[in-house]
Amino acid sequence: MAYVLNWTKKKLQKIFSELKRVLTVQGSNITEEVKQYEEELEKYGISGLRRKVQGDLDRWQTIPVHFAVIGRSGEGKSAFINALIDGSDKEIAAVGIKETTTEVQEYQYPKHPNIVLHDLPGVGTKRFPKAKYLKDVKIDQYDCFFLITSNRFTEDEQWIADEIKKRGKKFYFMRTAIDSTIASEQKRRKKFKQSELVVADLCEEVRIACAENLDKHSDIFLIDNFDDEAFDFPKLRERLLEDLPIIKAQTLALSFSALTGKVLAKKRDMLLYQIPKKSTSNNYDRK
Repeated sequence: MAYVLNWTKKKLQKIFSELKRVLTVQGSNITEEVKQYEEELEKYGISGLRRKVQGDLDRWQTIPVHFAVIGRSGEGKSAFINALIDGSDKEIAAVGIKETTTEVQEYQYPKHPNIVLHDLPGVGTKRFPKAKYLKDVKIDQYDCFFLITSNRFTEDEQWIADEIKKRGKKFYFMRTAIDSTIASEQKRRKKFKQSELVVADLCEEVRIACAENLDKHSDIFLIDNFDDEAFDFPKLRERLLEDLPIIKAQTLALSFSALTGKVLAKKRDMLLYQIPKKSTSNNYDRK
């Protein structure tokens, strides 16, 4: 665009300054990177900034992000993968009542193949015994982990979580089928003419019950795999963006199509962050 070519060093400095101010107010974790570009512009001018920008431009499209989804068969892993890979009009991971995960399987985001979810069998199966589990599933290659159950977490899940923590990686306990649990409890109370169900109270009861074998203060996300706007699914997306390293958070934020207010703000931040970079990549060397 023509107006981009007429941007001067002074105008770019103003853009960086305003962008940094806005992101600081919002508490964005990309403020430091904006500051680095501002310093690059000040020190080397537009030509130096262009060299740095060219190396980083659209880097989020190629940076790999690897998620591991761990759980026993029938716990809702495949449905969770389909829910997390939003924006697709077809089922990515096979879902069924029979065991569908006997080997490690990979699923890529259709529009972002650098984002990969790995469906891992639960620990202690015949194919993946506990003694060899970490080595067999190549535990060190993943950026973060989803530990999934549709009932209660066991000591095996806590063991995996401890091993992940030793490696400095993030993990999330996911309790699936919360919608079914609530529906069943509503029917039970109606049958026995008990007081009306308060969903928030039941959710808290479920958290406590399924966490009895976990460390105290473990975060548990209650999700409905078939409604990614309900219960804790939106909160999960927000947490992922907070926990991932900045460049991988950029990759993930820009891939989300289902957005909460906070995720939308994060996506806006990431897109705003790209504006000065894309502008300078086509700019004349003006000082």
